[in-house]
Amino acid sequence: MPRKLVFIGPSLSATERPDAKVEYLGPVRHGSLFSLPLGPGDIVLIVDGVYQHFAPLRHKEIMAHLAMGVRIFGAASFGALRAAELRDVGAIPLGKVARAYCDGTVSDDSEVAVLHSPYDHHSRLTVPLVSVRFAVADLLERRRLDADAAQGIICLLSDVHFTLRSLDVMRQILDRAGFAPQAELLLQELRGKPDVKAEDARQAILHIDRLEECAEADCPDIRWQTSFAKTSEFETRRVRAGFPLTHCQLSAFAQLLDADYPQYHRNYVASVVSRSSAAGFTSAEDVLRRAGYCRATLDNSPFGSPTEATRSWSVAERVLVRTFRLAPGTQARVTLPDASWGADGGAFLVATLSRHLSRTGFAPARAAEWKAALMALYECHSDGEFALCCMERGLLNVKTALRLACQFDVSLASECDAARLLAHVHA
Repeated sequence: MPRKLVFIGPSLSATERPDAKVEYLGPVRHGSLFSLPLGPGDIVLIVDGVYQHFAPLRHKEIMAHLAMGVRIFGAASFGALRAAELRDVGAIPLGKVARAYCDGTVSDDSEVAVLHSPYDHHSRLTVPLVSVRFAVADLLERRRLDADAAQGIICLLSDVHFTLRSLDVMRQILDRAGFAPQAELLLQELRGKPDVKAEDARQAILHIDRLEECAEADCPDIRWQTSFAKTSEFETRRVRAGFPLTHCQLSAFAQLLDADYPQYHRNYVASVVSRSSAAGFTSAEDVLRRAGYCRATLDNSPFGSPTEATRSWSVAERVLVRTFRLAPGTQARVTLPDASWGADGGAFLVATLSRHLSRTGFAPARAAEWKAALMALYECHSDGEFALCCMERGLLNVKTALRLACQFDVSLASECDAARLLAHVHA
């Protein structure tokens, strides 16, 4: 059976949501889709999404899942906006708000924005402009407002930031502008029945609830294999259902703490260079020579200095490995070598690391602790040497290393024996 997921928050309160065969999740954000084990035939309805305090759901993440055969619908709020924007590549807009975005009646993202509680029920604290717009249109159609008043109300309330547009603020603004009787009509309309966003959300949920399972998902011909989508998926996809650990966090553990990782990364670089070169990989010196390096450049390169892990490497090997990138400006993303996460050893590693996951995010004080721990582990004696150690592990720079490290409690550096844990994986 396909999964039916609904990302929803303030547009329709928990008590008003239909008792449908769907799984209700909170408002969508960047990484929400990649973090779920979605596949062909699964159905996703996006109603609400967050932004400002969190990165919003990007178009490329939706497109990547459309290419996988996931059916994605959007309605009422943030979902209506994204579905209208991506309707030509397979997203399906539902409801009046989505149609308004599709035909250009509504164009501004802020029309559907509201201030809401950050807690589970995401209670709405302000009124979205799109709800005002449809309420005014309804009053106009029933001849309870004239055209001039309708236009004046929309103009006045369009200038109010969505975080301030409460019912009381709307009344004060309209009263001061001479629209007191019309303000009372509008507020009665908004209070008296579900607004357009709530009704769109309800009808969209009922729509996907009625959808039958597709024997074969209709996947678009275009495959959206962008570097952004790949990186986002790597950073947010769970290693296994039920574990909080992502592939990025698992890779970070090995990159940061495995003593043998520089050697593994050197072998990885050699294999990639060999596959991408018609002449094959002969030596690091040959590769760098073809890239324009001369002997004098190599001898004076700041990337050629030895560290504890690379003393047996040639200068050319150090320079090649430390400057290697899969694409200009991006870091090399690699997984743990020969890892089989279905094995007991993999489960042991994931469970162990999960207990060390940090819940507080990146903080400068914790970054300083991690820096000290890693410098001691790598036997570094200067910031410059530490930077080289990070790069020879496939990390872009020190900042990247510390950002990845801070996903874990700093106790991981001293309490976990990386070699012992990895041995469980390879056993």
